[in-house]
Amino acid sequence: MSINAFVDYGFPSGRDFCVQFLSSSEFKAATLREIAPSATSKEKKEKIALHIADSLEKGELTTDKVLLAYVKQPRMWLSIKQGQSAHTPSLKSPTLLLREFGEEGWYGPIQETTGLKKWYIRTYKIPDYIRRRTGETSQFEECNIRWSVIAEVGHNYVALSWEGFSFTPRSDEHTEKSTQFPFWLYIPAFFDQLADYIQGQWVHPNLPRLVMHEMWNKYLNKSINDFH
Repeated sequence: MSINAFVDYGFPSGRDFCVQFLSSSEFKAATLREIAPSATSKEKKEKIALHIADSLEKGELTTDKVLLAYVKQPRMWLSIKQGQSAHTPSLKSPTLLLREFGEEGWYGPIQETTGLKKWYIRTYKIPDYIRRRTGETSQFEECNIRWSVIAEVGHNYVALSWEGFSFTPRSDEHTEKSTQFPFWLYIPAFFDQLADYIQGQWVHPNLPRLVMHEMWNKYLNKSINDFH
């Protein structure tokens, strides 16, 4: 079963870990090609990942470029609050996430040389179990999922984005049933944690007003070609 998250099967730290992370579903192929523009459209992710990892090792590519491309990727789920923050603390170094599994917690900031936006990454470790088959026998093997939530902080908002996925929460010889990871239980706490770190004062936007009064007439009866 393919999991829409980074799964660590015990990869060694350093270059090998970096290659596996870049090759995982955490990075879209288009993102890797953006990082390594010399890659052709026919090259597979694994080959591009190797090239990027080697370029990082040689100092030909900066970790800032890789991390910025990573945090800017669109993700399936999004939650937004309005308000401002007063502080930009330096938390765990996000560069570590390219080379090792790391500890749970907040990493960042990641910033562009120009612009007011900044990004933080909140990682969370989730045990997962996969069945390994050897001939006629099989057994469950534990591995770790690193779930990453990306926080984009602007001058008057904060947006958390992430991917959802299914996993096997326990080893059971009689079932291999997977279940959806309950991310909705964690997002409120992540908002609160980040608010404490960066002294944020945020509230949920008035979505009914936003949709019905500010967006409805603007987009009603418009075709997709009107937005090009």
